[in-house]
Amino acid sequence: MPIEFSCSQCDKPLRVPDSSAGKKAKCPACGALMPVPLSSTPVAAPSKPAAAKKGPDPQAGNRVAGPAISLCAIGVLNVVYQIFNVLSVLLKLGRGVDASEYSGLAYYIGARPSIVFSMLTVGISVAIVLCAIKMKNLESYAMALLGSFLVLIPCFFPCFVLGLPLGIWSLAVLNEPGVKAAFRG
Repeated sequence: MPIEFSCSQCDKPLRVPDSSAGKKAKCPACGALMPVPLSSTPVAAPSKPAAAKKGPDPQAGNRVAGPAISLCAIGVLNVVYQIFNVLSVLLKLGRGVDASEYSGLAYYIGARPSIVFSMLTVGISVAIVLCAIKMKNLESYAMALLGSFLVLIPCFFPCFVLGLPLGIWSLAVLNEPGVKAAFRG
């Protein structure tokens, strides 16, 4: 009569011949090596089907890589744009250019508020880059969500046209149960 027992690693029910009692057996599902009991032990039925388990997704790092790299790129692109904008306004201020010759935000709100607004945007863009790095490394779920939400704010980013779909993509990936479970913090 065969000996029945469960794998100690994956709980898969196993059946081996009587001659294997006391020896070691390899689980065909997970490859774990374990001792075969001398007699059958009750094999518990799995509580949930394997597909329904909500454990960490082993591919979570690959799943978040695309959105994380995209958020990082948007953040860096926006930092470059805003620094260029500040330098442009400062050069025009230094040359005593009339306010009617300003372009962009400075034309509407003035040079000094435009500089303050651009520097605030640089800070938020740096935060998005840091959040994207945390997301890529699966370190902080809260920071990954924060970066995904920040890129969706339209008033801060001229890159909003790119940020909107990437932010939504990022949030969709972060909402997957296996990805959510893979984060360390």
